[in-house]
Order: sequence, then structure tokens, then C-alpha cells
Amino acid sequence: MPTHYKDWEDIKAKSQSLDQYDRLAAITRGVFYLELALVAIGTQRVRREGVTQLLQNAYLGYPPDGLSKEDIYKTIQARNKAVHEGKIPTPDECTDMVDLLFQAWHWMRRKFVTPNTAGDIAKEILNSEKFFNAFLFGSLSRDPQVARDIDLLIFDDGDLSYIGNLYSERRNLFVRTIFEKAHIENPAWQAALDSDWIDILVVEKDKFRNDPNYIRNIASSQTPFFLLNITDGIKQYDKENNKWVDADSAPFAKWAKIRQELVNEGIIPLQ
Repeated sequence: MPTHYKDWEDIKAKSQSLDQYDRLAAITRGVFYLELALVAIGTQRVRREGVTQLLQNAYLGYPPDGLSKEDIYKTIQARNKAVHEGKIPTPDECTDMVDLLFQAWHWMRRKFVTPNTAGDIAKEILNSEKFFNAFLFGSLSRDPQVARDIDLLIFDDGDLSYIGNLYSERRNLFVRTIFEKAHIENPAWQAALDSDWIDILVVEKDKFRNDPNYIRNIASSQTPFFLLNITDGIKQYDKENNKWVDADSAPFAKWAKIRQELVNEGIIPLQ
């Protein structure tokens, strides 16, 4: 589960607290995530505009019933009064406000986490000669309607994937390094990265295909059956035609067969 979903669980719990400072922290954190989301969906920030102006500038499309700019604006104003005037909402009020903020954040995440956005990111990364192939895996490659983030696997020549091992506990910093090497300067993608809507794994192309020890090291740093599970619905980016296509090249085709056998035996659960 992406980190910020766990953060939202904590935010929701604190919004119900009898401690007013917990409630203040909850609504403040929720508005912070909302601000990141507004930038991630492409809302332009002029100079040092705050979240209120960002919301006014934002295009939300057609959000679900019960989610309007006016209600979000009222929640931001309540946060401002809590911070600057000490007028902290009651537990019931704060719970409703945090639920609204989460709905807005979740809606904006759905607008961002799409195969098209993933393709745009892959295309920009592959413009650098340091990267060779891009693959989309995880929930977005299987069912975009339930996807929570964009998971990309990138093949390189070994330079950046080696550095990635040093950042195993600081994934966002490593992805920022990828963007830097690919000369990507996109505020929306940076905000999406800070929102945990993008995750990128870079591996050395030749070793990933041919070196069992290298593959073993990658597998040991991931969740059980990770390398087998990514084959479920994995797509490769076709840069020439600007679209995702089924990835049936080595080693994914072989691993997919192994995974299916283990699923049939009940060893690996269905995703």
C-alpha cells in the first residue's frame, strides 16, 4: 500500500480525537496532501500561490456527487481559522472535513494514475540514452479502475540501477535522480511523486535477463514472489506508436508461465 494511504488512515483517526491538537494536525495534514494533489493534476501555481488560489485555478472535471469546490474551500477556510485563530473543529466536524479532503485527494489521484500518464512519463524517461525499455506493471496494468499508483520498471545500462541500490529506503529521492538524468522538469510529476502516486524500479538490462545472482538480489529486496507477480498483465511501452503493448519478451514470458503454474497449485494467490 502506498505510504500516503497509510497516512490517511492516521489522519482519519486523529480527526476523531478528543485532543484538539490531534484534530488540528489531522486537518492541516489533509490540506497539505490536497495541495500536492492539485499540483499533480496540472494546476498551475503562479509565484507562491497558496492552496486556496490553487483550488480556484484547478479543473476538477466531473467529480462524484458530494464533492464540490465550494465544500473543499470551506474546509480550507476552517483549517485557516484553526491555525490562525485557534478555532479548532469538533471531532464530528473534523471527521467530516477530513473525509471530504480524502475524497478530493482520491478523485485527483484517479485523474492522474492512468495508462496515458504512465506513457507520458515513460516516453520522457526513454528520451534519455541512459534508458532502454519501460514496463508498466501492478494494478494499473491489470485494472486501471482500481489502481492506486503508477509502477514502472525501467531497463538501463547499469549506472543508475547501481545507484538505486543505495537508495532502497529513499525511493522518492532515487526517482528524482531518474528525472534529473532524463532532464525531466515537471512540477506535476514532482508533486505526484511526493504524493506516492509514482514508483519506479530501475534494473540493469543485461543482468536482469541473464544473471541469476543479480535477479536473486532484486527479489530479496522486494515482497515475496514480486518478480513473478509483476508478470501479471505487464505491458511494455512502444515508443514508436506511443502506447502500451503486452510484454512477452525475456524474461517475462518464462516467469509468467512459472507464476501461472504456482497459481494453479495454490502457492501464489490470485491478484
